[in-house]
Amino acid sequence: MDIKFTSGNIVDQQVGSIVVNLFEGSRKPTGATKAVDIALDGLISTLIENGEIKGKTGELTLIHTGDKITPSHVLVAGLGKPKELTIDNVRTLAAETCRRLRNAEVQSVATIMHGAGAGGLDLLSCSRAFVEGCVMGLATAVGMQRERG
Repeated sequence: MDIKFTSGNIVDQQVGSIVVNLFEGSRKPTGATKAVDIALDGLISTLIENGEIKGKTGELTLIHTGDKITPSHVLVAGLGKPKELTIDNVRTLAAETCRRLRNAEVQSVATIMHGAGAGGLDLLSCSRAFVEGCVMGLATAVGMQRERG
């Protein structure tokens, strides 16, 4: 597993999937999620309006992009209520996200740093928790595959 930190427009990343997030109770996407929504002609907004994406803690919604952007999938990860977001939530979200994308056979992923920015959490702490969560999530998935094999 290679992990790189970089900056840039998430929509332009040359990866199999991108991960963005949404707080519970959001009526419309903001930040990077809004940029992805615009690139997908409002698909995320439509799913929010229809109640298919609620932003609840741990909610993961995989969307196929239909070649509107380079990544073939977008995973919208629910952050829960803004005041309840913690570093532990970020770690758990990263683990669940990695497991979900591995099950979808996604080989490369770009994401925003969940919890930093609108979440108000420290960027370094979020980065550390996210990497730890990815390692835990992927190690669990590998361990499960070995046990079955």
